[in-house]
Amino acid sequence: MQRWVGQIAAVLFTVVCTFAVLGLIGWAFAQQMEGLSQDLPRYRYNIRQKIADVRGLGQNGSVARVQDTINEIQEDMTSSGETSRGTPGQPVVVVSEQVEGLWGLPAWMGPIAGPMATAGFVIVLVIFMLLKRQDLRNRLIGVIGYGHLTVTTKALDEAGSRVSRYLLMQSLLNLIFGVGVGVGLYCIGVPYALLWAAMAAMLRFIPYIGSWVAAGAPILVSIAVFPGWNELFWVIGLFLVLELFTNFVLETVLYADAAGVSQVALLIAVAFWTWLWGPLGLLMATPLTVCLVVLGKHLPDFELITTLMADVSPLPPNVGYY
Repeated sequence: MQRWVGQIAAVLFTVVCTFAVLGLIGWAFAQQMEGLSQDLPRYRYNIRQKIADVRGLGQNGSVARVQDTINEIQEDMTSSGETSRGTPGQPVVVVSEQVEGLWGLPAWMGPIAGPMATAGFVIVLVIFMLLKRQDLRNRLIGVIGYGHLTVTTKALDEAGSRVSRYLLMQSLLNLIFGVGVGVGLYCIGVPYALLWAAMAAMLRFIPYIGSWVAAGAPILVSIAVFPGWNELFWVIGLFLVLELFTNFVLETVLYADAAGVSQVALLIAVAFWTWLWGPLGLLMATPLTVCLVVLGKHLPDFELITTLMADVSPLPPNVGYY
């Protein structure tokens, strides 16, 4: 767009459209969740019936014996605690201090004040980073690669190209997965299929576990909504088939080594970044690992990273054969 309307207009239009779409998605989520919360009380009978069915399977069996043993242990612990308990002490009063958010906004302003201030800061930061993206890139090159301009420029270009290609392919794959979930749940008869489809598409950005986390809500809803068990197994089978299809067919066709990282190395990197940063590290694990692999490719001091984590063979064919 910058070719036709200029940089400032292009950046503002892109940012406004992006955050408007995100706002509409959030509003639709809120509406769907509100409708779901209003509909769930109507399915109490189905939930109670399934609980009774599960309990019936465990009667006079190993599950019942384990439950009786646990109840007896709890009763013994309660009785021993009551006999050893002395004079009750004075209650301790805990007074919580007033919590302030990122911008010093007090807690009495409500739970929305802090996220709104943070969202406003993010929007402004995105605008200025897009306006000054070339300047930021040149400053980064000047700081870390002034004596190696060619190598630094190639590394930045390759990292940006790999990350962009990976995110584009991941977005396309998640869109296909979300459409499949939505169509499948609609055919099965699960209510709010559009909500679960959008949630599945977004949660699949989390490597390895995102799709199974997204399957939890439709499974619980199918337990509550339908009187029998057939629909529940259909929902589980739908997610299982879609996950296998996307992993073994679509990822092979669409990715085409987009990330350039071996699967084992990526799994270890996911565990490391998740341990380091929590959920944010889980989401950012793949782009960060791609940047490290590219860094090792262009800088000899970090060549060990590429040898351990890249998806190319570390040995020539004749050496591997030997």
